[in-house]
Amino acid sequence: MQKRRLKRGAIALIVIAAVIFLIGCVILGTSLYAIRYDDDSMPEAALSEWMGYIEDGTLLRKVALPGSHDSGTAGAFYMAKTQDRTISQQLACGTRYFDIRVGKKSGEYRLFHGPIFGENYETVLKNLVAFLTAHPTEVVVWDMQHFGDGVQAEAMALTDRYLMPFYIKNESNTADIAIIDALTVGKARGKVVVFVGEDDGTYAAEDRFFLRNNDAGTTPDSCLHSYYDGAKNKSSAKKYVQEYVGSYLERYKAVDSGLFVLQGQLTDGLLVFGPKFRESQNKEGMDAYVKSLADSPDLSYVNIVMRDFVTPNKNKLTLTLNLKKGVVRADSLAAFTELIG
Repeated sequence: MQKRRLKRGAIALIVIAAVIFLIGCVILGTSLYAIRYDDDSMPEAALSEWMGYIEDGTLLRKVALPGSHDSGTAGAFYMAKTQDRTISQQLACGTRYFDIRVGKKSGEYRLFHGPIFGENYETVLKNLVAFLTAHPTEVVVWDMQHFGDGVQAEAMALTDRYLMPFYIKNESNTADIAIIDALTVGKARGKVVVFVGEDDGTYAAEDRFFLRNNDAGTTPDSCLHSYYDGAKNKSSAKKYVQEYVGSYLERYKAVDSGLFVLQGQLTDGLLVFGPKFRESQNKEGMDAYVKSLADSPDLSYVNIVMRDFVTPNKNKLTLTLNLKKGVVRADSLAAFTELIG
């Protein structure tokens, strides 16, 4: 009997080891496939100040802004890693919208994606302040959409400590949405517009924070819309680009108010292949889709284009849309055209 149990135990261990080995092979194989699409290109200095080329009177919601998904995950485990570059490096690449999720681990405030932690949030804030100080022509959209359990109050207080002098505020008796809809690039230069989600009413009522919509788009009085349907983003890359990504744009057209984040990333529904593999499938089609927006009758609705693994070249595709939007200063057309290649 004991020998039989030992034999069964040995078989079970062999099966478990085989499964782990197969999973490891899948991870290794997909990683080797995906890294072929790594882009280590260095940003040009002008990408740090590209908003200086935009007309002051342009509404922020009418500018095409490069954005990043799960922005603080550089250096995280592959399953949660959606960016190769730190937020500071993404800023230098021209990224102006950031998906911020703050949690706490071992006493440190860290950005997270699911159960996995990435950049130190206080370091990120210090670098953001340094960037805005050095580049006063720029505007940053800070989308604080998720928080770890019990961390929101502490995370918001930490954000206040560093960003208080840089906030866009509603210091009038008008509704928040009126402030965002009327916000021009000229008024917002050198500032950060902070949106907050998972709010109990405490923060959106403050003059320095604005309410974001939820994934389903059902939060009343929202000033930023970032629709997400898991089933769509877990589809094949081809189907997502051809059938689904445009549906988010159609939803925003019905609202036509506040800022709009077009989600351009896929989700790994199996939690095995990882975001980099999914992006290697999605990149070519999404790049083509962004290019196609330049000749779309819906171009005026395009605002923030959010991507995984942002690079100078991906950001330039989004920036190109500003030429067709007609928001680049006349005296800067040649320089801006040269910048985006």
